[in-house]
Amino acid sequence: MIRLAFDIDGVLYDFHRSLYDELVALWGLDVDYDTFWTKTINEISKLESDNLMEMAPFYCNAVPDKAIIETVNTFAKRFGEVWYITARPESVRFATINSFRKWGFPNIDNIYFTDEKYRLAKELKLDIFVEDRSKYALKMKDVCKVYLVAKPWNVDVRDQFEVINSVTDLLNIL
Repeated sequence: MIRLAFDIDGVLYDFHRSLYDELVALWGLDVDYDTFWTKTINEISKLESDNLMEMAPFYCNAVPDKAIIETVNTFAKRFGEVWYITARPESVRFATINSFRKWGFPNIDNIYFTDEKYRLAKELKLDIFVEDRSKYALKMKDVCKVYLVAKPWNVDVRDQFEVINSVTDLLNIL
């Protein structure tokens, strides 16, 4: 059996689009999506960034694509179960689990919150991890096979991974 895990934001949910849209409305940002996530987000203070990441509504407002939910359910049936490893803060655990339940994701008891994804992947003996963030993908690649979901913020490392546009692409690979 293949042991498959997914990151959540940017992989299963378009959290980044939800947050960007909210901040455009709240702050009156005049910057495009790609520039926001590759430049502007790095210019705000760590305190402000951390506070944004703690706001549960940003996570709850993101609606997952039905095809992604179906794909994850297909893999859960095919492989027995799947896992989710996210760097979301613990403070949004309740919102995350409720969203997963609401949208019909399988194995909601297998949601882990950690910034050290590679250590958990090793502990879980994962075969495959699906990620969008460069810093996690680079650490994870020595632990298991990593599929990188193409995003504006990971262009610099794409040559080191098999790149997919969506989790649904894995149906033709695995």
